[in-house]
Amino acid sequence: MSVSDYEQWEERYQRLGRSRRLPDSLLRENWPILSGPKVLDVACGEGRNALFLAARGFQAIGLDRSPTAVARAQKWAADADLDCRFICWDLETLSLPDTGFDSIVVTRYWQPALCPILTAALKPGGVLLYETYTVDYLRYRPQSRREFLLQSGELERCFAGLQVLRSAEVDKPETREYCAQLIARKV
Repeated sequence: MSVSDYEQWEERYQRLGRSRRLPDSLLRENWPILSGPKVLDVACGEGRNALFLAARGFQAIGLDRSPTAVARAQKWAADADLDCRFICWDLETLSLPDTGFDSIVVTRYWQPALCPILTAALKPGGVLLYETYTVDYLRYRPQSRREFLLQSGELERCFAGLQVLRSAEVDKPETREYCAQLIARKV
């Protein structure tokens, strides 16, 4: 019997002691370029990026399919007295619960059919910050599922209608990751 990707993530989030509280390095280094105040964190997991942004005055909304991750993010937001909303949302519906975002952040999640929906959800002048794994990640984690990995140049092609501010493919041997990064503005 095959365990779905959703079930595997839910099991990971339910493990005691599991928590990744630091925001992604691309966001930590580039958050001042984001437009605000309304920012969406797609596939937010336990909310580390949304919480980071809320602590800097953004109205952050995090979406994730995992009820366990969303509950943990809500608790951490309440504990820190941060104005941050988290919504349990299945992104495979290819929809968003809201639109008109000043910025959208997506890390470690890839679903190409969602790209035009994300672009449409950005306000003019809005900024997209996106980082996820490429097929080169297989050299570090050969068990990874290829359908969730980008081909070289694919991220920039999927957001071709946006003005590229930064685009790179980076090898991070210290964390055993190979990622594509894109920061772009809707003009």
